[in-house]
Amino acid sequence: MKKTLLKLSWVLYLIILVTLTAQAQEEIAEDTTWKANYRSFATKENDLVHTKLVANFDYTQSQLNGEVWLQLRPHFYATAQLILDAKGMEIHNVSIVKKETKNALKYKYDGNIISIDLDKTYTANEVYTIYIKYTAKPNEYKAKGSNAITDAKGLYFINPLGKEKNKPTQIWTQGETEGTSVWIPIIDKPNQKCTQEFYLNVPSKYVSLSNGLLVKQVANKNGTRLDVWKMDLPHSPYLFFIGISLTEKNLKGNRVENAPQHIIRGGIGLAYRKIQLNLQGSYVSAFFTDAQNTNSPAANGQTGRIASYNVFDLNCSFPIYKKISLRFSINNLTNTRYATRRSGGYPGPGLLPADGRTILSSLAATF
Repeated sequence: MKKTLLKLSWVLYLIILVTLTAQAQEEIAEDTTWKANYRSFATKENDLVHTKLVANFDYTQSQLNGEVWLQLRPHFYATAQLILDAKGMEIHNVSIVKKETKNALKYKYDGNIISIDLDKTYTANEVYTIYIKYTAKPNEYKAKGSNAITDAKGLYFINPLGKEKNKPTQIWTQGETEGTSVWIPIIDKPNQKCTQEFYLNVPSKYVSLSNGLLVKQVANKNGTRLDVWKMDLPHSPYLFFIGISLTEKNLKGNRVENAPQHIIRGGIGLAYRKIQLNLQGSYVSAFFTDAQNTNSPAANGQTGRIASYNVFDLNCSFPIYKKISLRFSINNLTNTRYATRRSGGYPGPGLLPADGRTILSSLAATF
């Protein structure tokens, strides 16, 4: 009996060892081709100093009607030209501001870049202000993002007309890597840094969020409210942020985000002589990942309901020779496919799957 058990133990151990070796061999070799491409910083011809934005949001067209004042200075060499990123916009006016007077400038726009001829040649010691009136049309802009963030829309209108049940009406931005220039003309490069001042006209029932401090709120006569946000610390344009959504008062009765109503865990253990077997089970009920209790997943996967799941783990230990025993465990025994959270950053964005079936084994010796 002992010899038979010893043979079976070794066979089982070899099967597990071969399985783990095969899984290791299937791992994809590290891609080092990126090392062959030199990636330099963007050339700086002008430096951003300050950005002032006045924004009005068109919920029916999913557009932003904006006016922006950009304070800049030449980075080093004198220049009479300014290049700005402005993707998929309609440009209405480009001017130089002199003592609050706007003087129109000549410019060329190809749908992605604005090339502006300044009124004179400016030196590195001179700060000048450019005014641009424009309409941002993020839903009409078609482009791919980076490998990390595949979308490049920049500005998102979520359920803007309120026609989708159980989905909140929201506006928010995502600037990384160069998505800010879809909703504001800017030098959209990470090595640019400036302070900012955002004047956001939002529906009175909503709250807004942006960089820095909320320094002022003024009720408008048309059912909207002016929120003024100021950020005095210089930062890159991809960090510019606007978020508009319901107030917390509208969340009464909602479930707390990322908090399942039910978590049940249990196990059973069996022992026969020196053989031990343990089976553990876990049940987690469905839960929401945002305060609005969004049920359907958003396009970027960052919000939405996470389904309930059951997971079973098996642990076993038995002797194979005198004071030597074999131990192994199988996590996620049934290889259940489930997720535990959603992420807006690395390694997301989106739904993060849990590990599949995992087999671990070890030998233990008692001295």
